[in-house]
Amino acid sequence: MYYKSPLLKHVSYLLVLIVLACMTTAETTAQNCASYVFPYTMQTNQPSELVEAIECANSNTTDDVITLFDNISLTEVNNSSANGSNGLPVIQDAGTLTIDGSFRFINRDQAAPEMRIFEVAPNATLILDRITIKGGIATGSTFMQTQGGGILNFGTLILNRAQLDINHANNGGAISNHNVLIATRATFRRNVSSILAQKE
Repeated sequence: MYYKSPLLKHVSYLLVLIVLACMTTAETTAQNCASYVFPYTMQTNQPSELVEAIECANSNTTDDVITLFDNISLTEVNNSSANGSNGLPVIQDAGTLTIDGSFRFINRDQAAPEMRIFEVAPNATLILDRITIKGGIATGSTFMQTQGGGILNFGTLILNRAQLDINHANNGGAISNHNVLIATRATFRRNVSSILAQKE
């Protein structure tokens, strides 16, 4: 005689719900990304547009370029993890993501929560070209959460005519680098590392 456990029935039901949720998320991402054709030039100075563009770049395997329309002020935390709070999505692009600032800036708004601007994941590559990263603050209760006020890098970070200004962390006020960092004509101004008690 065959007996089907009620527990097994519930587990199967939950698995179906999880699969459906994943399919819905994938479909939503695909729909949102349909309007982001790379290379992509932003249409506004809204953080939400930059967030969506980065998320779409993260979801594909090609090299992508995002060009800013204007200066962008981040007003809220986008994500938090064991590495701390970030104002923008963690860069996880399987290709190379280039953000061309056209000599504009991305900064943390003075009224916004404390957060760094960028985190680059292992195996990801971020190129920052002609852009200023400003006002990031890395804060938290663990060592890694307080690293890299502007950028926390575990992948490959390339700075080309980029500037990091007034970023703050316990260590690496501008950048906390844990992998590959290449800087060409980059400028570091008024960044503060608290543990070192010095400006960078």
